[in-house]
Amino acid sequence: MPCDRGRRYGWHVAWTLVGLGVMSQGGDVYGERSRTDGLTTIEYQCAPWDGIALRIHVPIQRPGASQPRVELVLWGRGLRAVQSGQKTMLLDGAQSEEGTGSLALCHGNGQCAVVVSSRVELDEADVREDGAMKGRIVYHQMQTGPEQTVSFYGIIRPSTFVCG
Repeated sequence: MPCDRGRRYGWHVAWTLVGLGVMSQGGDVYGERSRTDGLTTIEYQCAPWDGIALRIHVPIQRPGASQPRVELVLWGRGLRAVQSGQKTMLLDGAQSEEGTGSLALCHGNGQCAVVVSSRVELDEADVREDGAMKGRIVYHQMQTGPEQTVSFYGIIRPSTFVCG
């Protein structure tokens, strides 16, 4: 029995280290210094018109805020560009197959605000399930405000869904 307990604790430590390795570091978000607080979640889902989309959910920690996050969704022309190896893309928010995707800033109370001026810059993009994605989400909170950056790294989760 002591060996079993040691194995269980060994796996727990290994999974904890894997979890720490997948954490992201954020930039100056909401006008204050922030950092991510947990794992970036990346998974396929349905786009607004029932096509396929790739959702990147980046939780961040900001003093005085409860569980804010950045929600990036790539679809249509944007998802096809990433699948073909493009590393930088402007997000246009157009909810059609010709659109590239959208970005929203969400607060802990569930309210989200779509960001008009944003782009994603990818360092690594293996878009298969279990593939890794690493990059930065760059945006202006207000059109005349300073540029904000949130870095992310995550593994695309296996998912089952039916669109359409």
